[in-house]
This record gives sequence, C-alpha cells and structure tokens, in this order.
Amino acid sequence: MDFQKIIQKNISKIKQINKQSVINFVLKMAIGVMTLVFVYLLVALTLGIMEVHADRNDKQGEVSIYLVSNGVHTDIVMPMQTVVYDWNQVVSPLQTRAGRSAQYVGMGWGDRGFYLESPTWADLRPDTAFRAISGMGGSAMHVTFYERAPQEHVDSIRIQLTAAEYERLINDILPSFKFNPQTQQPIQIPNAFYHDSDVFYEATGTYHLFNTCNTWTNSKLKKSGLKAVVWTPFASSLMNAYRH
Repeated sequence: MDFQKIIQKNISKIKQINKQSVINFVLKMAIGVMTLVFVYLLVALTLGIMEVHADRNDKQGEVSIYLVSNGVHTDIVMPMQTVVYDWNQVVSPLQTRAGRSAQYVGMGWGDRGFYLESPTWADLRPDTAFRAISGMGGSAMHVTFYERAPQEHVDSIRIQLTAAEYERLINDILPSFKFNPQTQQPIQIPNAFYHDSDVFYEATGTYHLFNTCNTWTNSKLKKSGLKAVVWTPFASSLMNAYRH
C-alpha cells in the first residue's frame, strides 16, 4: 500500500473542502451584507415618505429660513439677526477667509473626517467612509455665510416660521456646537474651509449610519414643529416633503 499517495489524496480533499468552505463563507457574508443594505434602504425610503406636521402652512410666519440642498447634504439657512436671536453672538463671518459681513447663515452637521478630508466625492477614501458610518469619528458644524438671502429654487426652499417656532429651532441647534468652557464660544477648527465664506466648528454628537447630516437637519425641523419626515438619512426625502 502506497501511504504517500493516500496522504496526498487526503490532503487534496482537505484543501478542496477548505476552499469550498471559504467560498461558502464569502457568499454568505455577501448575501448578508446585501440583505442589510436592502433592509436599510427599504426602511429609509419608507420612513422618508411618512411626513410629520404635514398640514403646517410653510407660508405663514414672520421669520424666513431656507432649506438648502446640494443633492446629498442639507443646510438650514437663517437670518444672522432678528428680534428673536442674533447669531453674531455665536458665529462670525469675520472668521472666514473673506471676512465680509453677512445677512444669512447656513448650518449643517456631519462627520468631522468626512467634512474635512473629503471636500469632493473624488477625495473620499474607504477608511474615511468606514469611520463615518461606523460612528468612530468625531463631528463638526459647517457654517456658511451669505451676503443676501439664498435664491429660491427646487433645492433652496423658503420656509416661514413664527417667532416661537424659530426660537425652538435655535435652541435645538445651539447644543450641536461644542463650546469652549472658558470663553463660552464655539471651538473653531483651524484652517478648515471649503471656500471664502465658510468655517468649521467642533460639534457634539456622533455621526453614524442611522444619524447622518440629513437626519440632523430633519430632526431640528421636526422638533421645532416644522414639516419633516419620520426619519431619513437622505437629502431627497426631506426636500420632497417641502416640494409638493
């Protein structure tokens, strides 16, 4: 009996079994990931068409704000100064590279690494995306200053608020900033800009797959009694609530 041939034959069988096991494992993992992605998208799209405060009249109120989207991200744009609140107490257009005065200020919240390391989609790296969706990174407030009110169009929608609604909105946005305990001012992130009229600040909260920049915007509007959706990670779902 040729024991060497028998051993080699058994080793070959083991290798085939191990190879098939690896293939089966990879296939199961791929199917599991695809299933999770499908469920996530299904839940997001379903909850994203279920509106909250749907009957609210967006044309009545003494304060004008704007819901602005670039197709992926949403910002809330507000007057720099009203009888309700003066944003100059918190943020300053003089901190931008342009250093010009502003009439309106736009605010958005998001993952710090995503904001600072990926100014365009072409700059996005897999490790940055993973840290963002996993909740492993910090967060930041992106503040953009406007010399005048944004022009109204499909991705820039004006919303009228009462003084009480606007006050609720402000009180819900302010805790998103991380304040210096000594100066009681937001902590600016040095040398962080997209253009001449914006600035970044350190923020509170954790960005992850279920708490995105658009989830933040939606939450602020919803808690203030304004039109919103039940939950969404996408800009389009929130914008659509105001487009019809």
